Amino acid sequence: MAKPIGACAKHAGRRAEARKARALVAYAIDLLPLEHSQWIDPKLVHVPDTHEIAQVGEKCAYWGTCNITGEDVPDIQAEMMALAVCGQTTNSPIEHIVISWKEDEHPDPQQIEEAVATILKLLGALDLQAVWAVHQNTENRHVHIVLNRVRPQNYSAAELGDGWSIDAFDSSSASALSV
Repeated sequence: MAKPIGACAKHAGRRAEARKARALVAYAIDLLPLEHSQWIDPKLVHVPDTHEIAQVGEKCAYWGTCNITGEDVPDIQAEMMALAVCGQTTNSPIEHIVISWKEDEHPDPQQIEEAVATILKLLGALDLQAVWAVHQNTENRHVHIVLNRVRPQNYSAAELGDGWSIDAFDSSSASALSV
């Protein structure tokens, strides 16, 4: 199953979106605990009880990027932030998507990378910047994708999935991601 995760509505504007990109990348790659990120509305993200939240460095098994030249985290964050600020047609270029598998499903790294590629393809986002990270801090293995909707070629905002509804996206992704 894959779902877009909403962000707090009180944060708007290009500079705020750039900071959101930095914070979400840090959280996904496991440099920032969820409870310290003002850019993620905890009501919209399933997290276990506070005493079960993994400490920084314990939840991310591995991570990767798409269409990003930076190799270390600060460079990756700076690259995503710079492009997010350049977006000419949107005030909310950063998307946060989570792919989650059932408790009894244990995809291997190749299957996970294929799932990320499948979701990006379904969204029409193969040419966009993305950072993805595999988390293992819950009973369900899951992947966080931080996606920048600003197209680097012309700074326009991509319309993900040609305007699909969340339900259509969920049902399409469920069939495409079965392990």
